[in-house]
Amino acid sequence: MSKARQLMLLPILLAICLIFGIFSKLYNFNTYLDGAVILLLSGSIMLTWYLLAPFINRLTRPQIKGIIVLVLGLMLLLQILILIYLPDTIFHDPYRVLSQADKMAAGKVSWKTTYFWRYPNNVPITYLLALWLRLTLWLGLSTNVALDMMNVVLLDIFICLVLYTLYQCRQKNTILLGTLAFLTMTPFAYTYYLQVFYSDLPAMLSLLVIFRTLIFWPRRSKQQRFGSGVLLCAAVLLGQLLKPNLIVLLPALAILLGLIFGKKIGHHFKLWTPVLLIVLGFALSLPAKQLIYTASNFQPHAAYELPVTSWILTGTNAASKGTYASADVQHAVKLPNKQARQQYDLKAIATRVQRLGPKGLLKLWAVKLGVFFDVSAIQDWYNGGFRAAPAWYQNHAQFLSTLTAITYQVATIVLLLTASWRLIIWRPNLKHTADVVALLAVLTTLGYLAFHVIFWEVEARYGQLILPLLIFQIAALPKPRPNHNFNPHLLPLLLVLVTGIGLMGWSKWLADNYPRTQVVAAQRSQLSAQYHALPTLLAAGSTITQQVAINASATYFSVQIHQNVKVLVRLTNLKTHQTYNLKRQNDVYRLTQALNTGKYRITVTNNCNTGQQIDIINTYHYQLANYPLMIHNQKHFTSSLVYTALAQQNAVPF
Repeated sequence: MSKARQLMLLPILLAICLIFGIFSKLYNFNTYLDGAVILLLSGSIMLTWYLLAPFINRLTRPQIKGIIVLVLGLMLLLQILILIYLPDTIFHDPYRVLSQADKMAAGKVSWKTTYFWRYPNNVPITYLLALWLRLTLWLGLSTNVALDMMNVVLLDIFICLVLYTLYQCRQKNTILLGTLAFLTMTPFAYTYYLQVFYSDLPAMLSLLVIFRTLIFWPRRSKQQRFGSGVLLCAAVLLGQLLKPNLIVLLPALAILLGLIFGKKIGHHFKLWTPVLLIVLGFALSLPAKQLIYTASNFQPHAAYELPVTSWILTGTNAASKGTYASADVQHAVKLPNKQARQQYDLKAIATRVQRLGPKGLLKLWAVKLGVFFDVSAIQDWYNGGFRAAPAWYQNHAQFLSTLTAITYQVATIVLLLTASWRLIIWRPNLKHTADVVALLAVLTTLGYLAFHVIFWEVEARYGQLILPLLIFQIAALPKPRPNHNFNPHLLPLLLVLVTGIGLMGWSKWLADNYPRTQVVAAQRSQLSAQYHALPTLLAAGSTITQQVAINASATYFSVQIHQNVKVLVRLTNLKTHQTYNLKRQNDVYRLTQALNTGKYRITVTNNCNTGQQIDIINTYHYQLANYPLMIHNQKHFTSSLVYTALAQQNAVPF
């Protein structure tokens, strides 16, 4: 096989992985009809865009700029409205990071939760977030406003930088406007990345900066290269601190350099300086992490920390499809130290691999690949629902949530198919810098896929990390030659209409026939007992209250108190004054009964002769709920109970 053909195998291999990931996800839908409709909608959008391409590509650059500015302006307006009227209740890892950062920003540099001892990789992002919150507190802003500002700025910088990269690469209008549609007309800009601050978006932004710097490096002057070099090194450093799996970039670089030297074209390679800066960035991440530990007064604790093998063990758990397995973690924390956990993991991994066998491993990897590309739950990642969505949203929540899931899944499939086609027809020429950087993006993407599908645990969020890499590959690869001179008339417009009706109609049908349980109102942020979060003592005879707005009919209401605690928990309708007594079940007091819309008051009373430990969530400058917690007739705006109101339904097929 010639060396040229060997180079072609890498992009073709990635294209096969992307296509296989699509069909693996479609196969895992509840019915074949679901997958068929999703694929049909994706194909219809691609055909429509193909037919409209001659018209779109005739638009002038000023016209394209005008469309982009208009769409981005509308996007920003919608983002602000969502943050005002539809705030999420954040939980799990992002809340633990936020809570500790809020505490550190207030000058309290202690680590009382064992979460960070178990997962010290989240200490850097916590420290950096604390620095931002400290600055915004000095400016007189609350943590809520500061967090929303950071999310909007990071998200919109990412979107604008992607579009600017495509513009600089002189891609056709169809690619530029198609990417604009993907980023601004799907849930990407309005759900997880807007509402929840975590390491995913900064890591994606770091990757984008790294590859932008590489592809435009030859164009820079000596003065510009100095600034670009500093930015490149900083992007690698921050990316590795926030998301350690960025390390896959190093073996990708090693393979790329091996190919270049193997073809004996090293004299054409113009990226030696940025390569050295990338290596420097990775090297600096190690002392930088230690400096952050020192500055934040963090001390690792081997008795709690999980070894690397814990994630590999989870990745071989066929019962959990290679995703986070609570049973594995619960067993690990019972072992005395990190070394004992590692010894157990190595034995368990060997046992599982042997039990699965070659056929079972391949099946597990196929399932994990489907999970990697599953984006249908983007609106649910790391949040417990809206705090109290307005009635106008609640009345259409089933349809809107289903439409959100389908829209982003369809858009992702279109992106994956577009990238696959460009990869298949690409003929790499390593004498050209653009092709060198594109091939590095291909190798890095393959590295992420292999890392999470073969070795590590997988989550749907992890697949989003290759999003900037795929868009970058589309930007960097040579433009395919047009093979039609179709003059659009009625057919593409008819396809737009049919696709829109199909998308809306299918979402409506699913929402009506497979309704999901909807969160009507909630405050679910907490540090969790598994990480030794300390409850609050409610003195004998004391009562605390908190209001909650229920803007749609609910069938379930619960308040988390604490394990083995007996108190009186009541829910009162403030308009009718009807009171409901909640029944205890483990650490939660529950009410399963129809509740009308309106404002309610939660009342927790300790009728015992001794104090009772209850779960009250306290922060320093972050408001958890729309209404404050009332203790001794005093309002505590940064304290809250943990409660959930649901409209219970059947499971949705997504």
